[in-house]
Amino acid sequence: MGDFVDTKPGLRPDRERLISTLDSLASIGLCPDGSVCRRGFSLEDRQGRDQLSAWMQDAGMQVRIDAAGNLIGRLAGLDSSLPALVTGSHLDTVPTGGRFDGVLGVLAGLEVARTLQASGEQLRHPFELVVFADEESTMVGCKAMVGTASPDPDAYATSNANRLSEISSALGGIGRSLLQHDVPMHRLPPFWNCTLNRAAFSRREAIPLVLSKESWVNVVSAS
Repeated sequence: MGDFVDTKPGLRPDRERLISTLDSLASIGLCPDGSVCRRGFSLEDRQGRDQLSAWMQDAGMQVRIDAAGNLIGRLAGLDSSLPALVTGSHLDTVPTGGRFDGVLGVLAGLEVARTLQASGEQLRHPFELVVFADEESTMVGCKAMVGTASPDPDAYATSNANRLSEISSALGGIGRSLLQHDVPMHRLPPFWNCTLNRAAFSRREAIPLVLSKESWVNVVSAS
């Protein structure tokens, strides 16, 4: 536990706050059948990102959008020279997405930030929450993070057949030098991702969970 300051006994995230936040975000793009539709770069995607940005700022995070359209919130650590501890996922969905797919990984990270803020605790490392841009289509956000993105936004067409260069202003602009992204993933410590797939109605079902012991941590629904 050398990477963390001593914390108060019993410091835990707020389960009801997390569930309430999941429900609130699921209302953006909610479909009559209970699924959620927030296609990448759509109005609903932008509304979801705007809402998350406001929540991150309320939790004391500095918020920015990088050259690939990734939304990033950051809590300062006690030692700014240390690399950030990073978590996150995506908010965009497939046409009939689940309320937890991607979103759980984002809002679990938000709950960590909220819990730290409420307790007055601070980590030694900075803490970052990343929302990858257009994960369910072009994957431009995560590709830029690991340095495999095409340097030309025109090389990507979204699931709505729109070129990134035509719609980049919707998410704060997509830079034309994606391969020069300043935070390639291989320079970061292990990235923690909590995810539930195919879970549109999983709150009404008993679904076994598996927690891996690898450096990439995933919570997945059993199939």
